[in-house]
Amino acid sequence: MTDFQKGKPFKQNSKNTFHESMGFLKYLDNEEPRPVFYCEPQNRQSTVTLFGQSPNFRIPYSPKNDGKAASAVDFIPEEVGESKKIDLADAIFGFVRRKNENKEQGSDENKKEKQEKSRAGRIFFSDAQYKSEENGIWLTDDTITPQILATPKPTTFQHYLVQKSHEKKSLKHYASQPNQDTVIRGHKLYWHKGNVGIDRIKTKATEAEIKDKQSQYTEIKPIQSGVSFEFTIYFENLSDVELGALLWVLTLSVEDVEKVKLLGLDSKEKYRLSLGMGKPLGMGAVMIEKYELSLNERYRNEPKQRYTQLFDDNNWLRADS
Repeated sequence: MTDFQKGKPFKQNSKNTFHESMGFLKYLDNEEPRPVFYCEPQNRQSTVTLFGQSPNFRIPYSPKNDGKAASAVDFIPEEVGESKKIDLADAIFGFVRRKNENKEQGSDENKKEKQEKSRAGRIFFSDAQYKSEENGIWLTDDTITPQILATPKPTTFQHYLVQKSHEKKSLKHYASQPNQDTVIRGHKLYWHKGNVGIDRIKTKATEAEIKDKQSQYTEIKPIQSGVSFEFTIYFENLSDVELGALLWVLTLSVEDVEKVKLLGLDSKEKYRLSLGMGKPLGMGAVMIEKYELSLNERYRNEPKQRYTQLFDDNNWLRADS
């Protein structure tokens, strides 16, 4: 066991204590110790690095034998995950990233390549201010405990990698050749479910079950459907293409059929944006009712009073006033 596993976080946890004299993990003091299974070191190594509490514990697969386990990240196409090109999202919202280390060449010139490259964002969102509602703002008066909203499980490779066959022996997995045998499926999205009621959101677990798995449950106070909010998007120095992309997204979920047709989409379908938590339960579907575009072309010094006037009567002079 490592020093960390022998430390206070484990000693003070009654469900995961370490028996120092026996070298076992046990749940409670009155229970029998649990054995630790391990793989014998290979290639003249003396340190045990693979161990677990089950005789069938998982062993990470390292395709390059460099100690790095294979994962879903390895199956992201290079032009998407590690591309030097800047896409629209990065260009508009900004980014900070580090280039891959070149292990074969260790010159000072290559070390400079490891420096973080960044680009400042040019779009800013204000807080959404409550505007109006039809049947009250809250779905419930008190907080509720929703169904478990678990994190992704990458070990379910059947879901995360493209499969050409449902036969078990033909399934592609993390030992398959990236970009040759298979690739990652893409962005994880959730189906919209219309008007969701509290019965679909609230867990059916008992209080005892919730208490036993406190780390997996949370409490929320969801907003009623039909509640309207108003917010402002500020942007600066966007190109025509970048501004068009922003307007495309805002237009996507409007109710105006003619505007949706302008995007080349099927006007019979209703499109919505996703916001916030609870999306697997059908929550967070957002519609943009309408928007107004106001441009201030600074390079033309329009309006003329920009940088020459600070106040507008008793208020600050705004660029859109």
